Amino acid sequence: MGIIHESDGQRGMTFIVWDGEVIWDDWLKHMEELMADPEWRSLPRFIADLQTVSDTSTIGDDAIKQAAALISANREILAKKTGAVVADEEFWRARRFGELLSEFGTSTVVFNTLDIACLFLNLDVAETRQTLKRLRAKLRING
Repeated sequence: MGIIHESDGQRGMTFIVWDGEVIWDDWLKHMEELMADPEWRSLPRFIADLQTVSDTSTIGDDAIKQAAALISANREILAKKTGAVVADEEFWRARRFGELLSEFGTSTVVFNTLDIACLFLNLDVAETRQTLKRLRAKLRING
C-alpha cells in the first residue's frame, strides 16, 4: 500500500500511517511530501502507526540511515519535535530510526500499543484511533 500523513494544526500533531507493503521508494517519496508540508515544519508532535505494515524487506539499515540524513536536512525543525511510533514487527527498525533522529534533537519513543503512545503524547485515544483508521482507509482506497 504505502504511507500517508495528515497534519492537524489544531491538535499540534502530524499523523502518519504505514500500511501493507512499504518499499524504500515509498518511504523516500513520503519523506519528500512530509518535508514539503508547511504544517509539518511548525507542529511539535507526531505519531506514526506502523501496526499494519506487512513487508518492509527493502528497507535495511542503509536505507534507515539515508532516511535520517534526508529528514535531518533541516535540523532546527527536528530539534523541536516529539514523536511516538506504534509498531509490532517494525519495532526495531523504528527504534533505529528514532535513535538516529535523536542526534538532531528529536525525541522519538517506539511503543507496542496505541494507548500508551497516546498517553505519552497527551492525545485522546479514541480520537487518534479514528484519525489513523480514516487515514488507513484513504490510503487503501487510493493505493
